[in-house]
Amino acid sequence: QVEELDQFELVEGEFQQIEADHRLLANGEFIQSQCQQLLNQLSDDPQFNLETGLNHAISSVSSLLEHDQTLLSISEMINAAVIQIQEASSELRQYSDCLEQDPQKLATLEQRLDKAMQLARKHHIPPAQIPTLHQQIKDELAMLSGNELRIEQLELKLVAVKQTYSQHAEQLSGSRQKFAKKLNKLIIKSMHRLNMEHGVFDISIDNKDKQLLSALGQDHIEFRVTTNPGQPLEPLHKVVSGGELSRISLAISVITADKVATPTLIFDEVDVGISGATAATVGSMLRELGQTTQIICVTHLPQVAACGHQQLQVTKQTDGKTTSTTMVPLTKDTRVVELARLLGGNSISDTTLANARELLIAN
Repeated sequence: QVEELDQFELVEGEFQQIEADHRLLANGEFIQSQCQQLLNQLSDDPQFNLETGLNHAISSVSSLLEHDQTLLSISEMINAAVIQIQEASSELRQYSDCLEQDPQKLATLEQRLDKAMQLARKHHIPPAQIPTLHQQIKDELAMLSGNELRIEQLELKLVAVKQTYSQHAEQLSGSRQKFAKKLNKLIIKSMHRLNMEHGVFDISIDNKDKQLLSALGQDHIEFRVTTNPGQPLEPLHKVVSGGELSRISLAISVITADKVATPTLIFDEVDVGISGATAATVGSMLRELGQTTQIICVTHLPQVAACGHQQLQVTKQTDGKTTSTTMVPLTKDTRVVELARLLGGNSISDTTLANARELLIAN
């Protein structure tokens, strides 16, 4: 462990800086474009900009001052505004000039980020805590190195730690038992909504193995399910099809969305064997989940596709020797055409186009 951390050598505060630098470099082109657009609005656009407009205003108010000096304060305010815009333009130009476009540095930062995330998952800690963990491990190794006299003390400490661990493991198991019952009911309810009207879901929690010591407690947890009446509960992966597994995963993801931070979820075959109202329910649940989590769903059902915040069309082409796949984002108009194709096959009519528009409006 310590050798890997030694090689990575992440220092305190570096991960946050890497994230910030990566975010800036990854979005450099967009930031540069926005800066130039803002500079044009402030002072650079030859057609019209704020500085030019205010200078015209200064000329106009100067003419008025020849007739009424009570407008002097207005003239001063406009002059001050010109100075503010000039200073803002200058600072923004300096900022824009300092922006980096360095693909090699971006690749290096991504490698550091990936390694930090890998080590964080391995040690079950946030990436920013890697330097602290590294120092703790080094301190422990230094303390243990050549100090056999401390073995007995450490063994006593281990006994105490195990006792504390057992207490917390029991508390954790109790909490799991309590909330598993609630989660079972919610998942079963969602399964029924998703065209598995005979589905039963159960979370089995067994904490009899007191020799098991892990960061996740002493419980052996298994998801069990049956989708047919009269059939016994079996482990989830043994008894459900790919489509059923996707729909159960969808149900769990929706229920736990506000408790578990998942950056991206991919659903394939979630619409197998369903249509009509069930398909609309699947689409609605996917859209609900998509409010907080990035969702990628492969579907052939228009009811599901219409629920997406965005829609991509995937096509395959072959010349008889090779096959290529393309994925194209759809505009509002092309999305209507694609939904109409899903509704009516290759025959697209005014009716299917109207139905496609209604699906999009409904979502």
